[in-house]
Amino acid sequence: MTQQNATNLILIPARFIVTIGHFLAISMANHSSDDNIRSSLYASSVSANDHYTSNYSTLDPVLQSPPTSLYHHPEYRSLRTELNSAISIAYACMAIDMISLLFGLSIFKKRVNFFQVVTHFFGSVLVCYFVAYSMKAELLWHIVGWTNITTVSVELIGLIVTYHSNSPARW
Repeated sequence: MTQQNATNLILIPARFIVTIGHFLAISMANHSSDDNIRSSLYASSVSANDHYTSNYSTLDPVLQSPPTSLYHHPEYRSLRTELNSAISIAYACMAIDMISLLFGLSIFKKRVNFFQVVTHFFGSVLVCYFVAYSMKAELLWHIVGWTNITTVSVELIGLIVTYHSNSPARW
C-alpha cells in the first residue's frame, strides 16, 4: 500500500464524518436559536459595567417574562432574520460540500480533504460552543464565514482548477 492510498483511507472517512458532525452542529444551532437571541437581547439591555453588579429585578421586563413575550421584543425580528440567514448559508455550503464529497469531485485531493477535515472539525466545535453557552447571535456569522464559506471556496477553486486545466490538479 502506497503512502497516497494510506492517506486517502484516513482522510476520506474523516472528511465524511466531520462534515456530518458539522451539519449536526448547525442543526442544533437552528433548534436552539431562541436561546441565542435571548442572550443577544440580554447583552444589549445590560451594559458591560452592570453585568456583574446588577440585580435581576432591574433588567428588561421582556427578558424576565415567559418566552412568548420574547417574540414581541423590537429587536427580536431582526436577530431572528440574521440568525436564519447565517444558518441558511451554512446549510447551502454544507450541501455543496456533501455533493462534492458524495459525487467524488474532490475526494482524492489530499490537501483539499485535509483542509476540509480541519475546517469542519473547528466549525463543529465552535458551533457546539455557540449552542452550549448561548452566545450572541451575531457570532454565528463569524463561524459560518470562517468554517463554511472558506470550505466551499476551496472546493470550488479545486473544481475550477481541475476541470479548466490540461493536467489534473495535484493539490
